[in-house]
Amino acid sequence: MKRFAFVIFLMLAAGLVGSFGCKEKPVPYVIDANEIQRYIDSTQIGRDLFRWDSLILPTPYALPFSSALWHDTVLRHERTVIIDVDDTASDFGNPIGWKFAAYARVIDRYTVRTWRTYLADTNYLDNDRSLVRQGVFIKLGSDFEPYVGWVLWTFAGDDVSPVLRVNVTMKQPGGIEHSVSQTGLTRVQFMDSCADGATWILNTTSVIPSSQGQPAVVLTAATDSGFVQKIMKRIDIQHYTDTVKTPTNNPRIWNLLFFQTFHENEFFFTGAFCVPFRVPAK
Repeated sequence: MKRFAFVIFLMLAAGLVGSFGCKEKPVPYVIDANEIQRYIDSTQIGRDLFRWDSLILPTPYALPFSSALWHDTVLRHERTVIIDVDDTASDFGNPIGWKFAAYARVIDRYTVRTWRTYLADTNYLDNDRSLVRQGVFIKLGSDFEPYVGWVLWTFAGDDVSPVLRVNVTMKQPGGIEHSVSQTGLTRVQFMDSCADGATWILNTTSVIPSSQGQPAVVLTAATDSGFVQKIMKRIDIQHYTDTVKTPTNNPRIWNLLFFQTFHENEFFFTGAFCVPFRVPAK
C-alpha cells in the first residue's frame, strides 16, 4: 500500500515539474473572418453602426400621396454577413503603409406588415424590405491583439435599389452643408461629429426624379423621447427636408439616421440606407 502511494506521489511530482518547466503557452487557432464577425457583434462601434433594431418602428405616419394613416409591424428579421479577406496587402499610404484588408457586407432582411387605416377601414399588406451596409477592415495589429488586429476603417450605408436613389445632406443651423451620399464609403475616423443635443438640418434629393411618381422618405432617428419615425417634409416631387435634434446624454458613440424611400403614388418600398453620425466621447 505504501509502495502504491509512493508511485502516485512520484507521478504527481513529475507532472508538477513538467508544468513548471514548460514556458510555452498554447496559441488558439483563429480565423480572420470569425474575428471580424465578432468585432461587428461585440464592439461598441460594431453594435452601433450595424444595429438592426429600432429602425422600423410601429409609430403611425402619413404619406404625402395618401389620406390614410400607416404603421408597421416587423414580422421577421434575418441577417446575412458576407466577409472577404484579401490574400495580399494593399497600400493605404502614409503613415499606414501596406496592410491586409477585409470587406464585410451586412444584409438585413425584414418582413414587414404595414397597416393602413382610413376612417373606419383597416387593412394590411406584407412586404419585404432590405438594408445593406458595408464595412472595410484593415489589419493594423498582430494575431496576438484583440480581433487579431482587425479594425473597422470605413463604413457605407448602401442603397441597392435601382428604382429610386436619394442623396442626403446634413448641416447644423448656420453651419456648412455636408454630403452624406449613402453609396460612398466614409472614413470612420474622420466622420463629422456633433455634441449631445445638437440639431441637424437634413435635405434629400431623389437622383431619378419622375414627373409621374411622388417619392416619399420615411426617417427614423433617436431623440430625447426615444426613437421616432416620421415622413420627411415634402418640398416638391424631388426634395424633402426635416430637422432632427440628437439626444442629450446620448447612450451611443455612433447614431444612425435611417431612411426608407417609397414612390409612384402608392405604398411601394424602393430602398433603405443608414447615415451615421458620431457623438464625441466624454
